[in-house]
Amino acid sequence: MKKNFEALLMAAALGILAGPALAADAPPKVTNYSMKEGAELSSWSHPVHDVLKKYGVVLKSVTVKDNYATFGVKFPFDPSTGPNGKKLHELLFEILKANGWWDYAIRGEGDGAGFEVQWDKQKKLMTIDSL
Repeated sequence: MKKNFEALLMAAALGILAGPALAADAPPKVTNYSMKEGAELSSWSHPVHDVLKKYGVVLKSVTVKDNYATFGVKFPFDPSTGPNGKKLHELLFEILKANGWWDYAIRGEGDGAGFEVQWDKQKKLMTIDSL
């Protein structure tokens, strides 16, 4: 939580110092919410939802707290096997981009797979940790 707050402060500071172009790149603070599978979630309009659909991943839940999202999903492939590693890496990176470069977690419901994805803005490096 502290890291997200510091990132928000840094983005705000850069926006003030560098002008409107960078300020527009910083996503606004998201209101905290939680949604479960159903009508509310199926109509959820967010770029991450589009990425999940592209990969055939079914969104079961989404919880956002202080710009940190946790996505509950059903993977159409086994994310823990080697042959699916490239596909998983591409999926996680596309979610990161669609999520405005904010850190997030994704948990497979039923298969126990879970990953925390973080973005180092200075190094432009994505790190993935198993949960």
